[in-house]
Order: sequence, then structure tokens, then C-alpha cells
Amino acid sequence: MDFRELLKVRRSIREFEAKDISLPLIQEIIADGCEAPNGGNRQPWVFIVITNNDMMKRLSDESKKNILQEIDRNPTSTLALYKPILQDPGFNVFYNAPCLIYIALQVPVMFTQPLWTAHLLRAT
Repeated sequence: MDFRELLKVRRSIREFEAKDISLPLIQEIIADGCEAPNGGNRQPWVFIVITNNDMMKRLSDESKKNILQEIDRNPTSTLALYKPILQDPGFNVFYNAPCLIYIALQVPVMFTQPLWTAHLLRAT
């Protein structure tokens, strides 16, 4: 399949089936994603996989709260279009996905320690 064909057949999922995803499949998806180009081929990331439904609901609720606060601060934001759905207690921003994969920057300790120490010294 070439890129143009991929663009034509892609779709958005607005509601997921209540099916578990196997850990080997999640690991395969992450491994495939790691093949993407990145700055200096350093691969400075860490993956956090969440499959606990209660935790995913808490994250969804917190996300909705934060976005609604942003809308209140800036009512002309394009985010305001989503205010009605974000106020719905039953709406899940992850569309009830069976798992979440957070991708975060992995910062080596050698970089964080001097910055943290410098910050503390300036604060005193």
C-alpha cells in the first residue's frame, strides 16, 4: 500500500469495542513506532501503557477538566466548540479505548541534576 492509498483508507475511531489487547501486540505496536525517525536517532522516550479502566476514566476526567478551564480562560478559543461534549460526564476523551500509550521524554539524570540544583540555589 502506498502513502496516497493509506490516506484514502484511513479512518477515525469514535468508539472502541470492549476487547482486551494482548501485551505482545502492544509491544509490537511500540516497537514499530520506534522505527520512526527521531532527532539524532537518540530515541529519548519512555512508554507508559495503561490498561486499567478506572485509571483511564480518571485521566479522561482530568483532561476534560483542564480543557474546560482553558476554554474559560480563553472563550474565543477553537476549543470552545467542544465545551458541550466535554461537560458530559459520560463522555470519555479516549473514546473508551482498551488501552492508552503515553509517550514521554526520558531525561537522563546527568541533565536533570545540575538544572535542579541550579534551580534550588536560585530560589534561596
